[in-house]
Amino acid sequence: MPAIVQEAASGTVLRFCWQDRDTLESTFKEGVVSYVSFSDREVSTIAEGPEEQMILVDARLDCDSTAVLLTVEPAGASCHLGSHSCFQSEPRFTMVLESGK
Repeated sequence: MPAIVQEAASGTVLRFCWQDRDTLESTFKEGVVSYVSFSDREVSTIAEGPEEQMILVDARLDCDSTAVLLTVEPAGASCHLGSHSCFQSEPRFTMVLESGK
């Protein structure tokens, strides 16, 4: 199931990830967001350590129950590149289109 991760305090979208039944259950049970990695199809937590955890505040399904919005309190950077959000302000989409990737 697609999951959008949003910061509770600011409303900023921090990342997009994929969750299956196991990672959804783990997220609700542990209160820390976990997800299925796109690249290696393995279960991961967004955090490598406690300083990077995303603590679950709320979870809501969309009207068709096909996506989930996870509202979190991040303890640090949300993006694996070290930034607060995976969605940057520079026009990366335009750059991708121009590069042909």
